[in-house]
Amino acid sequence: MAEVLEVDPFVIEAQLAHAVKDANGFAYSRTQFRDKSRQMMQRWAGR
Repeated sequence: MAEVLEVDPFVIEAQLAHAVKDANGFAYSRTQFRDKSRQMMQRWAGR
């Protein structure tokens, strides 16, 4: 998805429910990217 749809990798990881941490160790909530995840999945389904 990152290559084909040019989606931010953080959005992809959030959709997959992976725990992503930045250099400071902050794990973000899956709901942070809810709208972007929905848009990404709609674009992927339309391929």
